[in-house]
Amino acid sequence: MYLLSAQAREMIDEAVNALADPSQRQLWHRWAEQHPRVLHPGGAARDDEPPMSAEVALVVLTALREMETTRRNNRSASVEISEDDLSDLDNEITYIGAVTRLIQEAARG
Repeated sequence: MYLLSAQAREMIDEAVNALADPSQRQLWHRWAEQHPRVLHPGGAARDDEPPMSAEVALVVLTALREMETTRRNNRSASVEISEDDLSDLDNEITYIGAVTRLIQEAARG
């Protein structure tokens, strides 16, 4: 299974915690508890665990999609946003996309 960085896990936690369905939140948190290993610089990118289940991946992808939509809406709605804040939002949206692609790959094995 592909390992997630601590930063990616934090983002996923935030996104999943914003979901309305408690069973979805529980599914992710149970998976995260059972798979505590994280990616470290210079360390292995994978471990010998099976791929993330499709069910868990769907929860994560749904949460990230909702998070990305919220960030894009915030970016569009913010008339008086500083260049720094705009750049931060753009970077976060880009990172959400990268984590989304990683989860899609992780679910495939």
